[in-house]
Amino acid sequence: MQDECKNHKFRDTLFRQLSNCFFKSLCKVENRHLLREQKEKENIEEFRKELENIRRKSEYNNGIYKILNRINQKCYIGKSTYIESRWQIHKYQLRANKHHCKELQKEWNTFGEESFLFERVVEVPKSESLEEKEYEVWSYYKSKELLLNLHPPMSEFSALKLEAERLKTELKKYKLLEMNNV
Repeated sequence: MQDECKNHKFRDTLFRQLSNCFFKSLCKVENRHLLREQKEKENIEEFRKELENIRRKSEYNNGIYKILNRINQKCYIGKSTYIESRWQIHKYQLRANKHHCKELQKEWNTFGEESFLFERVVEVPKSESLEEKEYEVWSYYKSKELLLNLHPPMSEFSALKLEAERLKTELKKYKLLEMNNV
């Protein structure tokens, strides 16, 4: 009987110790998880502040850019009113493996960050359309089969409208030349 009582006490003590250890371990895991979440929130807040600083410093930053894979010369074409901050957003998404352009993400994962170069292609005055310039640059690289973003930056209707406007301008120039030659 006495041995049985000792066994029960030992078992109860052991159970309490194990329960306490398990509870402490569980608390440590939960604390680590909470700390990780807090750190992620701080990183996101730092990232936002950094972007805002870049935007404030940028006076003339309207234009078309490309993200170039130096290994195979393929590129992603984009437009932005704040090019430097847009680059930061692209890098953040690519590093997190959450970029909207699957082809660019695949290349980034394959070749690594050091293989990519971010370049401004064209500065666009505020008075001009970013969409039109982006479409022109996109079309150029598309014709050379070097694009990672395969879908046109403008809707097909907008692209056709742009092409119609260009043809009208050409036609007017031709008519003016024709009238001057007569």
